[in-house]
Amino acid sequence: MQTPTLVTHPAFRVIGMAWTSPADGTIPELWQRFVPRIAEAQPLGDASYGICQAQADGQFRYIAAVAVAADTAVPDGMVALDVPEQDYAIVEHRGPVRGLPDTFRAAYTEWLPEAGLAAVAGIEFEYMDARFLGPEHADSVVELYIPVSADDSDEG
Repeated sequence: MQTPTLVTHPAFRVIGMAWTSPADGTIPELWQRFVPRIAEAQPLGDASYGICQAQADGQFRYIAAVAVAADTAVPDGMVALDVPEQDYAIVEHRGPVRGLPDTFRAAYTEWLPEAGLAAVAGIEFEYMDARFLGPEHADSVVELYIPVSADDSDEG
């Protein structure tokens, strides 16, 4: 069991490439297309983000992205997104990225409820810094940021 870390993450802007459906290929293929173009986005640092944004039709949009300055121009074939300030629970995923769905599932069904937290609507994201050693590396670390609020259901 992981105990989530709670943070209020300030608003930030990202630029990246979007995936919205299987017609766009796979998310790993999206990263393969984006990584060679990262410099075009003029990133503020070396970290990258996997942004998960719910859509009105119940689907989601995934953006392979980097943080940028607010006035950065959006290169052709890329999108920009302003992520608002939000309270997040952070959980760590260790190992190959193919295990990310299991880590998300454990966070939502076990770790958040056990910590008295409830997931809320918002933009969730994966954060990859120098601890990310590659998509198949057993020692890679990805931080998962899940929008939350304190669960007040047992107060009264």
